[in-house]
Amino acid sequence: AGLRRVESRTCDTTTSQAYIQRVNMSDNSHEIIQLSNYPSSIRTLHPCDDGGYLLAGRANPNYPNSPQWLEMYAVKLNSQFDVEWERIYDDLGYYYDNYLTDIRPAPDGSGYYLLGTIKWGGSMFESGDILLMKINNAGEPVEQYPFSISGMDQTLSFCLTPENNLLIS
Repeated sequence: AGLRRVESRTCDTTTSQAYIQRVNMSDNSHEIIQLSNYPSSIRTLHPCDDGGYLLAGRANPNYPNSPQWLEMYAVKLNSQFDVEWERIYDDLGYYYDNYLTDIRPAPDGSGYYLLGTIKWGGSMFESGDILLMKINNAGEPVEQYPFSISGMDQTLSFCLTPENNLLIS
């Protein structure tokens, strides 16, 4: 029991490293757990029905060869904060600077919906799109829904409506 916070620590002069920090509020003790062996950052976390946690953001599996080549990243922790699975979604056909920003469980318990931004082209200033992706409980992609509203789309969060529709901001 206690507050759980995700932070990034600098692992060299140009990258950051994703960690989770567990703080026990009753005795003020804390534990820092490294999440990835790659330069990475976490943008969101969600408690799971099994007592674990799902975290998502981005990682750079090609560092230092391609320092700006960021990929969507998710990691599932069990209730003891051990890594159950870790996925870098770098084989989905999206080209450049992709990241996840939010997580919601599927209403039927069959996995999770991940929300993020995908960018196509070799420049940070080229058009991007929104990606809604469903993964199964093992983190494997099941369905992808890329879409664009206009120009450079970026998204931050979403929620499930009472009618089981998704509302995306």
